[in-house]
Amino acid sequence: MTTSTLELKEDQVLIGDLHFEHALWINQLNFYEEEITIFNKRLEDVVRKSMHKDALKNLEHFQNQYIVQMDVIHGLKHKVRTHGRNMNRNDRNLPLESDNKYLGDHAYLQSEMQGIVTIYDGLKREFMHFLASYS
Repeated sequence: MTTSTLELKEDQVLIGDLHFEHALWINQLNFYEEEITIFNKRLEDVVRKSMHKDALKNLEHFQNQYIVQMDVIHGLKHKVRTHGRNMNRNDRNLPLESDNKYLGDHAYLQSEMQGIVTIYDGLKREFMHFLASYS
């Protein structure tokens, strides 16, 4: 899944473009939160049915990972919303120069978002493998 619709090196990036990407990120992060909630419920069901020692060990592993991911997601959502509020003072149709602070901050958030996507996708694959083993 791609996390960026913008090429930040272009001269014609508008503040509205950044807000659009923020909305996509928030939506994706909200989806991850909902999915983690579903995964936790499924994890509890599987472990309740299977009392294998490995299953219990994996329960703790996944619960810890989901707690960490939720914290990271909440933190990034806060950063994205703060960045968006800071830009709201400006005209959404204002083009940004390539050296604009908002673009630099946005690139940093974009990098964080890409990191979350990579880690989350790996964790999800690992969880699906676990489910296949114990379901």
